[in-house]
Amino acid sequence: MPVSVQYDANDFTPPNPAVYNSSKPYSGKQAEIISDVLYLGYRIVTVQLYYLSTII
Repeated sequence: MPVSVQYDANDFTPPNPAVYNSSKPYSGKQAEIISDVLYLGYRIVTVQLYYLSTII
């Protein structure tokens, strides 16, 4: 199995019981505006979509 040369076993983050014991969908967000700018008179919005929502 390939392993990064920068891998450190101490970087492991244990599962969050509040997330795993919940019946609410994770991440709970459907979309998020990343940036909203005006460029040459046009409004340009970058949106990050969370198309996968799971119940763990």
